[in-house]
Amino acid sequence: FFSSRRRHTRLQGDWSSDLCSSDLRALHESRFDEAAEGFARAVEGWTELGGPDCEEAMAARGFLGRALTEARRYEEAEQVLGALLVDRERVLGPDDEQTLVARGNLMRAVAFGGRPREAIVIAERLMADRARIHGEDSAEVHRTRAHIARFHLEMGDHAEAARQYRLALGALERIGADAGSGEWDMRYNLAVAEARAEPNEETLGALEAFLVALAAHHGDDDAPAVVTGRAVLAEIWAFQAGQPGRAIPVLIDVVEWRRRTFGASSPATLSALRLLARCLVVTGRPGEAVGLLEDGVTAAAAAGVDREVLRSEE
Repeated sequence: FFSSRRRHTRLQGDWSSDLCSSDLRALHESRFDEAAEGFARAVEGWTELGGPDCEEAMAARGFLGRALTEARRYEEAEQVLGALLVDRERVLGPDDEQTLVARGNLMRAVAFGGRPREAIVIAERLMADRARIHGEDSAEVHRTRAHIARFHLEMGDHAEAARQYRLALGALERIGADAGSGEWDMRYNLAVAEARAEPNEETLGALEAFLVALAAHHGDDDAPAVVTGRAVLAEIWAFQAGQPGRAIPVLIDVVEWRRRTFGASSPATLSALRLLARCLVVTGRPGEAVGLLEDGVTAAAAAGVDREVLRSEE
């Protein structure tokens, strides 16, 4: 996109194509902070070359907001995407597709930044606009409904999340529309929502079976999404289904995988370690739990993470 637009508008600066290409690759490969730094440079460069309202600068701002969201830098993301939405509406109008995309990206930053209820309001307005523009039964409307389902999941309203996911997936299947690259995420979240809403052998078995299918889809039993799903399944086993002993061997594997992949002091590793420690406590093994948490405190201290946060868990 950036390369073709640069040639089309005859903007100068060979940095643009290579830079944006590498930043998109970093975003795709989950190197989110690196992607954010690159897109911030792209915003500055395109603004200088084409002005703040040129499409390349605005597109780079959109990617910057997405990278910041994925990097969990939600306040920065909301600032970038909120300002972009204002400019998209001013330049393109409220019904342009790029304006709607900007609103969708903003709602994700708001939701994952801790305000899912507010994000649902944004999503409902977006769904109404898409229904008016594309039709009530359009794929765009049903994909937006899936976002609403995700935000209900964030709020802990698991039954409503499951209902919304079933509506979205059922409608997309009925109209023969592709759910897009997010279909596996939608089906995973549906399985999680159903298991959390009614944790029984049927729903937990369905989630476990889905994770087997997801591993086959990725061609890797230890794909990051699969490992995350196993951690969620173990948490439900332990603290909703009353089977902490069943969760412990799964969580041991999750902790070890995350140590190898992300490091001993990463938030993902420490989160899994704390979950494992809780399971050990409730199964009568507090000494082992304390040892694990001490290891976590040591690793976090070496990496400059706040020790008091971890000690509160201990």
